[in-house]
Amino acid sequence: MTDLVMQSIDTLSLMDFKPMPTDELKVRCARMTKNVDYFYWWRWEAGRGALTNEYFVSKFTEVELLRFIAMMVREDEERPGAFEQYCENGSLRAALVELAIREKAA
Repeated sequence: MTDLVMQSIDTLSLMDFKPMPTDELKVRCARMTKNVDYFYWWRWEAGRGALTNEYFVSKFTEVELLRFIAMMVREDEERPGAFEQYCENGSLRAALVELAIREKAA
């Protein structure tokens, strides 16, 4: 990762250069998205795949990225272990890093 990305992630208090426990990350993501609509959104299936592709991540709006994160958190309530899968496959990281980059640029 570039220094800009690492600084951006740190700015959002998402990590401090050491791994964050999944439970704590889930709580922070839930807080960050508590006012975001998390209905089963029509772009969900395509979006999950796109979040693993750096090119497509930049095409989503901030609201869409927040919806993805909200869905990841809420889906775990219905399908335990889903949030951990999103952590492992990089989808959550991609959304958080993109939000951090945009926040830093603003």
